[in-house]
Amino acid sequence: MSTARLNSSQESVVRSQNFNPENVYKESRSFRMLFVRAIIILLLLVSIEIPAALSSEPKTEAPAPSLKTGKLYIYGAVGQKIADPLIKEFQTLYPEIRVDFVHMSPGEVFNRHMNNIAAGRVSADILWSPEITLQSSLVKDGYSLRYRPQVTGSFLPFARKLDTSLVTAFEPIVMAYNRKFFSRDDYPTTHRMMQKEFRDKRYRGMIGTCDPDKNTHAFMLLTQDLVYGFNFWTLVKSFGEAGIKLFPDYSSTLSAISSGEIAFAYNIPLSEIAKYRGAEENIGWFYPSDYTLALPLMALISRGATNPDAAKLWADFLFSKAAQQTISWETNLLPVREDVEGGELRKIAKAVPGGEVLKAVGTDGEASRYSDKGLKRGFLLKWKQLLNKSK
Repeated sequence: MSTARLNSSQESVVRSQNFNPENVYKESRSFRMLFVRAIIILLLLVSIEIPAALSSEPKTEAPAPSLKTGKLYIYGAVGQKIADPLIKEFQTLYPEIRVDFVHMSPGEVFNRHMNNIAAGRVSADILWSPEITLQSSLVKDGYSLRYRPQVTGSFLPFARKLDTSLVTAFEPIVMAYNRKFFSRDDYPTTHRMMQKEFRDKRYRGMIGTCDPDKNTHAFMLLTQDLVYGFNFWTLVKSFGEAGIKLFPDYSSTLSAISSGEIAFAYNIPLSEIAKYRGAEENIGWFYPSDYTLALPLMALISRGATNPDAAKLWADFLFSKAAQQTISWETNLLPVREDVEGGELRKIAKAVPGGEVLKAVGTDGEASRYSDKGLKRGFLLKWKQLLNKSK
Protein backbone atom coordinates (compact mmCIF):
# COMPACT_ATOMS: atom_id res chain seq x y z
CA MET A 1 0.00 0.00 0.00
CA SER A 2 1.31 3.41 -0.86
CA THR A 3 1.33 6.31 1.55
CA ALA A 4 0.57 9.86 0.63
CA ARG A 5 2.45 12.86 1.94
CA LEU A 6 0.32 15.05 4.30
CA ASN A 7 0.05 18.78 3.91
CA SER A 8 0.35 21.25 6.84
CA SER A 9 -3.35 21.43 7.64
CA GLN A 10 -3.56 17.67 7.77
CA GLU A 11 -0.56 17.47 10.20
CA SER A 12 -2.29 19.89 12.53
CA VAL A 13 -5.37 17.68 12.58
CA VAL A 14 -3.27 14.60 13.36
CA ARG A 15 -1.46 16.35 16.29
CA SER A 16 -4.80 17.40 17.81
CA GLN A 17 -6.07 13.87 17.45
CA ASN A 18 -2.95 12.53 19.27
CA PHE A 19 -3.39 14.96 22.32
CA ASN A 20 -2.98 13.18 25.71
CA PRO A 21 -4.78 14.82 28.81
CA GLU A 22 -2.77 12.74 31.31
CA ASN A 23 0.37 14.59 30.33
CA VAL A 24 -1.31 17.93 31.03
CA TYR A 25 -2.52 16.71 34.44
CA LYS A 26 0.98 15.64 35.44
CA GLU A 27 2.41 19.01 34.49
CA SER A 28 -0.36 20.84 36.41
CA ARG A 29 0.21 18.74 39.53
CA SER A 30 3.94 19.42 39.54
CA PHE A 31 3.27 23.13 39.33
CA ARG A 32 0.87 23.04 42.27
CA MET A 33 3.37 21.13 44.46
CA LEU A 34 6.06 23.66 43.69
CA PHE A 35 3.68 26.48 44.60
CA VAL A 36 2.72 24.88 47.97
CA ARG A 37 6.38 24.30 48.84
CA ALA A 38 7.12 27.94 48.12
CA ILE A 39 4.31 29.07 50.42
CA ILE A 40 5.55 26.81 53.29
CA ILE A 41 9.11 28.12 52.96
CA LEU A 42 7.83 31.69 53.01
CA LEU A 43 5.81 31.07 56.20
CA LEU A 44 8.81 29.51 57.95
CA LEU A 45 10.96 32.51 57.09
CA VAL A 46 8.33 34.89 58.48
CA SER A 47 7.97 32.89 61.74
CA ILE A 48 11.71 33.15 62.27
CA GLU A 49 11.96 36.81 61.47
CA ILE A 50 9.12 38.06 63.73
CA PRO A 51 10.60 36.90 67.10
CA ALA A 52 13.98 38.17 66.00
CA ALA A 53 12.48 41.58 65.35
CA LEU A 54 10.65 41.55 68.70
CA SER A 55 13.78 40.61 70.62
CA SER A 56 15.42 43.79 69.44
CA GLU A 57 12.70 45.94 71.05
CA PRO A 58 13.18 47.36 74.59
CA LYS A 59 12.17 44.82 77.28
CA THR A 60 9.20 45.61 79.49
CA GLU A 61 8.89 44.53 83.16
CA ALA A 62 8.35 40.78 83.28
CA PRO A 63 5.09 39.66 84.89
CA ALA A 64 5.21 37.57 88.08
CA PRO A 65 5.66 33.88 87.26
CA SER A 66 2.18 33.08 88.54
CA LEU A 67 -1.27 32.40 87.21
CA LYS A 68 -3.01 35.78 87.52
CA THR A 69 -6.46 34.53 86.68
CA GLY A 70 -9.28 32.74 88.45
CA LYS A 71 -10.65 33.03 91.96
CA LEU A 72 -8.81 33.28 95.26
CA TYR A 73 -10.67 31.85 98.26
CA ILE A 74 -9.76 33.25 101.69
CA TYR A 75 -11.14 32.24 105.08
CA GLY A 76 -10.37 35.14 107.38
CA ALA A 77 -10.95 36.15 111.00
CA VAL A 78 -9.36 39.58 110.82
CA GLY A 79 -12.33 41.92 110.35
CA GLN A 80 -13.63 43.89 107.40
CA LYS A 81 -11.68 47.04 108.31
CA ILE A 82 -8.55 45.10 107.47
CA ALA A 83 -9.82 42.91 104.66
CA ASP A 84 -11.74 45.42 102.54
CA PRO A 85 -8.90 47.88 101.81
CA LEU A 86 -6.48 45.01 101.25
CA ILE A 87 -8.79 43.32 98.75
CA LYS A 88 -9.30 46.61 96.91
CA GLU A 89 -5.56 47.23 96.62
CA PHE A 90 -4.82 43.63 95.63
CA GLN A 91 -7.40 43.63 92.86
CA THR A 92 -5.99 46.90 91.56
CA LEU A 93 -2.68 45.09 91.15
CA TYR A 94 -4.22 41.86 89.82
CA PRO A 95 -7.61 42.64 88.26
CA GLU A 96 -7.81 39.18 86.69
CA ILE A 97 -8.02 37.53 90.12
CA ARG A 98 -11.35 37.63 91.89
CA VAL A 99 -10.97 37.55 95.69
CA ASP A 100 -13.68 35.72 97.61
CA PHE A 101 -13.01 36.65 101.26
CA VAL A 102 -15.26 34.77 103.69
CA HIS A 103 -15.43 36.46 107.09
CA MET A 104 -15.81 34.09 110.04
CA SER A 105 -14.66 33.50 113.60
CA PRO A 106 -11.23 31.95 114.31
CA GLY A 107 -12.84 28.65 115.28
CA GLU A 108 -14.89 28.60 112.07
CA VAL A 109 -11.79 29.13 109.93
CA PHE A 110 -10.33 25.92 111.29
CA ASN A 111 -13.52 23.85 111.49
CA ARG A 112 -14.86 24.71 108.04
CA HIS A 113 -11.52 24.03 106.40
CA MET A 114 -11.14 20.65 108.08
CA ASN A 115 -14.76 19.70 107.34
CA ASN A 116 -14.27 20.59 103.66
CA ILE A 117 -11.16 18.44 103.48
CA ALA A 118 -12.88 15.51 105.17
CA ALA A 119 -15.81 15.76 102.75
CA GLY A 120 -13.58 16.15 99.68
CA ARG A 121 -14.94 19.63 98.97
CA VAL A 122 -13.08 22.67 97.66
CA SER A 123 -11.79 24.76 100.58
CA ALA A 124 -9.89 27.99 101.07
CA ASP A 125 -6.58 28.85 99.41
CA ILE A 126 -5.63 31.13 102.35
CA LEU A 127 -6.39 30.70 106.07
CA TRP A 128 -5.81 33.90 108.05
CA SER A 129 -6.55 33.94 111.75
CA PRO A 130 -5.27 35.20 115.13
CA GLU A 131 -6.15 31.86 116.77
CA ILE A 132 -2.61 30.65 117.35
CA THR A 133 -3.34 27.17 118.69
CA LEU A 134 -5.57 26.18 115.75
CA GLN A 135 -3.28 27.71 113.11
CA SER A 136 -0.36 25.94 114.78
CA SER A 137 -2.27 22.67 114.59
CA LEU A 138 -2.66 23.06 110.80
CA VAL A 139 1.08 23.68 110.49
CA LYS A 140 1.99 20.71 112.66
CA ASP A 141 -0.30 18.32 110.79
CA GLY A 142 1.02 19.35 107.37
CA TYR A 143 -1.97 21.28 106.02
CA SER A 144 0.04 24.35 105.05
CA LEU A 145 1.97 24.81 101.82
CA ARG A 146 5.62 25.85 102.07
CA TYR A 147 6.24 29.27 100.59
CA ARG A 148 8.56 32.15 101.39
CA PRO A 149 7.22 35.51 100.14
CA GLN A 150 9.24 37.04 97.30
CA VAL A 151 9.31 40.58 98.69
CA THR A 152 12.25 42.91 99.24
CA GLY A 153 12.56 45.24 102.20
CA SER A 154 13.69 45.41 105.81
CA PHE A 155 12.08 42.61 107.83
CA LEU A 156 12.44 41.26 111.35
CA PRO A 157 14.63 38.13 111.18
CA PHE A 158 11.97 35.62 112.27
CA ALA A 159 9.59 36.77 109.51
CA ARG A 160 12.19 35.98 106.84
CA LYS A 161 12.83 32.43 108.04
CA LEU A 162 9.25 31.15 108.11
CA ASP A 163 7.69 29.32 105.18
CA THR A 164 4.87 27.07 106.43
CA SER A 165 3.32 29.92 108.44
CA LEU A 166 3.38 33.58 107.48
CA VAL A 167 3.46 36.09 110.34
CA THR A 168 1.66 39.18 109.04
CA ALA A 169 1.83 41.11 112.34
CA PHE A 170 2.64 40.35 115.98
CA GLU A 171 2.41 41.42 119.59
CA PRO A 172 5.38 41.09 121.95
CA ILE A 173 5.10 39.66 125.45
CA VAL A 174 6.84 41.77 128.09
CA MET A 175 7.53 41.87 131.81
CA ALA A 176 5.86 44.63 133.83
CA TYR A 177 7.08 46.14 137.09
CA ASN A 178 6.28 48.78 139.68
CA ARG A 179 8.52 51.79 139.16
CA LYS A 180 8.61 52.68 142.86
CA PHE A 181 9.71 49.20 143.91
CA PHE A 182 12.46 49.19 141.28
CA SER A 183 13.50 52.81 141.61
CA ARG A 184 16.95 52.04 140.19
CA ASP A 185 15.69 49.80 137.40
CA ASP A 186 17.44 46.86 139.06
CA TYR A 187 14.90 44.27 137.93
CA PRO A 188 15.99 40.91 136.46
CA THR A 189 16.17 41.17 132.68
CA THR A 190 16.56 37.49 131.70
CA HIS A 191 14.72 34.32 132.67
CA ARG A 192 17.88 32.94 134.24
CA MET A 193 18.16 36.05 136.42
CA MET A 194 14.49 35.73 137.41
CA GLN A 195 15.04 32.13 138.42
CA LYS A 196 17.85 33.21 140.73
CA GLU A 197 16.55 36.51 142.13
CA PHE A 198 12.95 35.52 142.82
CA ARG A 199 14.26 33.36 145.65
CA ASP A 200 15.35 36.51 147.47
CA LYS A 201 13.16 37.58 150.40
CA ARG A 202 12.47 40.98 148.86
CA TYR A 203 10.30 39.30 146.24
CA ARG A 204 8.21 37.32 148.71
CA GLY A 205 4.56 37.94 147.78
CA MET A 206 5.57 40.54 145.19
CA ILE A 207 5.47 38.40 142.02
CA GLY A 208 2.30 37.89 139.99
CA THR A 209 1.01 36.51 136.70
CA CYS A 210 -2.21 35.63 134.94
CA ASP A 211 -3.60 32.26 136.08
CA PRO A 212 -2.99 29.65 133.33
CA ASP A 213 -5.87 27.59 134.65
CA LYS A 214 -8.30 30.45 133.90
CA ASN A 215 -6.74 32.20 130.93
CA THR A 216 -5.95 30.34 127.69
CA HIS A 217 -3.39 32.92 126.54
CA ALA A 218 -1.52 32.70 129.82
CA PHE A 219 -1.47 28.91 129.56
CA MET A 220 -0.16 28.93 125.99
CA LEU A 221 2.61 31.41 126.85
CA LEU A 222 3.84 29.25 129.71
CA THR A 223 3.98 26.20 127.43
CA GLN A 224 6.13 28.24 125.03
CA ASP A 225 8.43 29.20 127.90
CA LEU A 226 8.89 25.46 128.30
CA VAL A 227 9.87 25.24 124.61
CA TYR A 228 12.24 28.23 124.47
CA GLY A 229 13.19 28.87 128.06
CA PHE A 230 16.09 28.07 130.29
CA ASN A 231 15.16 25.28 132.72
CA PHE A 232 11.50 26.30 132.88
CA TRP A 233 10.39 24.07 135.75
CA THR A 234 13.20 25.39 137.93
CA LEU A 235 11.85 28.88 137.24
CA VAL A 236 8.41 27.68 138.35
CA LYS A 237 9.96 26.48 141.62
CA SER A 238 11.30 30.02 142.09
CA PHE A 239 7.78 31.34 141.54
CA GLY A 240 6.61 29.05 144.31
CA GLU A 241 9.36 30.19 146.68
CA ALA A 242 8.36 33.79 146.02
CA GLY A 243 4.71 33.00 146.79
CA ILE A 244 3.53 34.04 143.32
CA LYS A 245 0.03 35.53 143.11
CA LEU A 246 -2.29 34.39 140.33
CA PHE A 247 -4.86 36.72 138.76
CA PRO A 248 -7.84 35.83 136.53
CA ASP A 249 -6.97 38.32 133.78
CA TYR A 250 -4.35 40.83 132.66
CA SER A 251 -6.28 43.87 133.80
CA SER A 252 -6.35 42.71 137.42
CA THR A 253 -2.67 41.75 137.19
CA LEU A 254 -1.73 45.26 136.05
CA SER A 255 -4.00 46.81 138.65
CA ALA A 256 -2.01 44.95 141.31
CA ILE A 257 1.22 46.33 139.82
CA SER A 258 -0.11 49.86 139.81
CA SER A 259 -1.31 49.71 143.40
CA GLY A 260 1.91 48.20 144.68
CA GLU A 261 0.28 44.91 145.70
CA ILE A 262 2.90 43.19 143.56
CA ALA A 263 6.15 44.52 142.12
CA PHE A 264 6.69 42.26 139.12
CA ALA A 265 4.26 40.76 136.59
CA TYR A 266 5.34 37.86 134.39
CA ASN A 267 4.29 37.47 130.71
CA ILE A 268 2.07 40.44 129.89
CA PRO A 269 0.95 41.22 126.28
CA LEU A 270 2.12 44.72 125.38
CA SER A 271 -1.36 45.71 124.18
CA GLU A 272 -2.72 45.08 127.68
CA ILE A 273 -0.25 47.59 129.09
CA ALA A 274 -1.16 50.06 126.35
CA LYS A 275 -4.85 49.72 127.22
CA TYR A 276 -4.39 49.95 130.97
CA ARG A 277 -1.56 52.37 131.25
CA GLY A 278 -2.81 55.68 129.92
CA ALA A 279 -1.25 58.33 132.12
CA GLU A 280 -0.29 55.71 134.69
CA GLU A 281 3.25 56.39 135.85
CA ASN A 282 3.66 53.48 138.25
CA ILE A 283 3.95 50.75 135.60
CA GLY A 284 7.15 50.13 133.68
CA TRP A 285 7.92 47.26 131.33
CA PHE A 286 10.77 45.68 129.34
CA TYR A 287 11.60 42.98 126.81
CA PRO A 288 13.51 40.03 128.33
CA SER A 289 16.93 40.10 126.69
CA ASP A 290 17.46 36.31 126.39
CA TYR A 291 14.22 35.65 124.52
CA THR A 292 10.95 37.51 124.05
CA LEU A 293 7.78 35.69 123.07
CA ALA A 294 5.53 37.18 120.38
CA LEU A 295 1.90 36.42 119.56
CA PRO A 296 1.60 36.27 115.74
CA LEU A 297 -1.27 36.97 113.37
CA MET A 298 -0.69 34.02 111.06
CA ALA A 299 -1.70 33.38 107.46
CA LEU A 300 -1.30 29.96 105.85
CA ILE A 301 -1.47 28.82 102.24
CA SER A 302 -3.50 25.63 102.17
CA ARG A 303 -1.62 22.59 100.93
CA GLY A 304 -4.68 21.71 98.86
CA ALA A 305 -5.21 25.21 97.45
CA THR A 306 -7.13 25.26 94.16
CA ASN A 307 -5.24 28.35 93.04
CA PRO A 308 -1.82 28.19 94.75
CA ASP A 309 -0.25 30.72 92.38
CA ALA A 310 -2.83 33.37 93.27
CA ALA A 311 -2.39 32.47 96.94
CA LYS A 312 1.34 33.12 96.66
CA LEU A 313 0.65 36.51 95.09
CA TRP A 314 -1.61 37.32 98.05
CA ALA A 315 1.13 36.23 100.47
CA ASP A 316 3.63 38.49 98.69
CA PHE A 317 1.12 41.33 98.85
CA LEU A 318 0.60 40.95 102.63
CA PHE A 319 4.29 41.76 103.11
CA SER A 320 4.24 44.90 100.98
CA LYS A 321 4.64 48.25 102.73
CA ALA A 322 1.07 49.33 102.00
CA ALA A 323 -0.47 46.10 103.30
CA GLN A 324 1.74 46.04 106.39
CA GLN A 325 0.70 49.57 107.27
CA THR A 326 -2.99 48.71 106.93
CA ILE A 327 -2.69 45.50 108.96
CA SER A 328 -0.68 47.14 111.74
CA TRP A 329 -2.94 50.17 111.97
CA GLU A 330 -6.23 48.28 112.03
CA THR A 331 -5.15 45.42 114.34
CA ASN A 332 -3.03 47.55 116.69
CA LEU A 333 -0.25 45.01 116.27
CA LEU A 334 3.35 45.52 115.24
CA PRO A 335 4.35 45.12 111.57
CA VAL A 336 7.02 42.61 110.60
CA ARG A 337 8.55 45.18 108.26
CA GLU A 338 10.98 47.50 109.99
CA ASP A 339 10.44 50.22 107.38
CA VAL A 340 6.71 50.61 108.20
CA GLU A 341 5.43 53.13 110.72
CA GLY A 342 2.66 50.92 112.08
CA GLY A 343 -0.27 51.73 114.36
CA GLU A 344 -0.72 52.99 117.90
CA LEU A 345 1.11 50.10 119.56
CA ARG A 346 4.26 50.97 117.61
CA LYS A 347 4.39 54.31 119.41
CA ILE A 348 5.03 52.70 122.80
CA ALA A 349 6.80 49.55 121.62
CA LYS A 350 10.30 51.04 121.66
CA ALA A 351 12.90 49.05 119.73
CA VAL A 352 11.80 45.42 119.57
CA PRO A 353 14.50 42.79 120.10
CA GLY A 354 16.44 41.80 117.01
CA GLY A 355 18.30 38.72 115.91
CA GLU A 356 17.13 35.43 117.41
CA VAL A 357 15.68 36.99 120.57
CA LEU A 358 12.13 37.41 119.27
CA LYS A 359 10.23 34.10 119.21
CA ALA A 360 6.92 33.96 117.33
CA VAL A 361 4.94 31.26 119.11
CA GLY A 362 3.01 28.63 117.18
CA THR A 363 4.83 29.01 113.89
CA ASP A 364 6.54 25.64 114.27
CA GLY A 365 3.41 23.79 115.38
CA GLU A 366 4.47 23.47 119.03
CA ALA A 367 1.69 25.71 120.38
CA SER A 368 -0.89 23.08 119.43
CA ARG A 369 0.79 20.31 121.39
CA TYR A 370 -0.87 21.19 124.67
CA SER A 371 -4.33 21.49 123.14
CA ASP A 372 -4.47 17.80 123.93
CA LYS A 373 -6.55 17.56 127.12
CA GLY A 374 -4.28 14.99 128.71
CA LEU A 375 -1.13 17.02 128.13
CA LYS A 376 -2.81 20.20 129.31
CA ARG A 377 -4.01 18.51 132.48
CA GLY A 378 -0.53 17.13 133.12
CA PHE A 379 1.11 20.53 132.59
CA LEU A 380 -1.25 22.31 134.98
CA LEU A 381 -0.91 19.57 137.57
CA LYS A 382 2.89 19.89 137.58
CA TRP A 383 2.60 23.70 137.65
CA LYS A 384 0.40 23.60 140.77
CA GLN A 385 2.47 20.93 142.50
CA LEU A 386 5.72 22.88 142.07
CA LEU A 387 4.13 26.14 143.23
CA ASN A 388 2.66 24.57 146.32
CA LYS A 389 5.70 22.42 147.12
CA SER A 390 8.04 25.38 146.98
CA LYS A 391 6.07 27.60 149.37
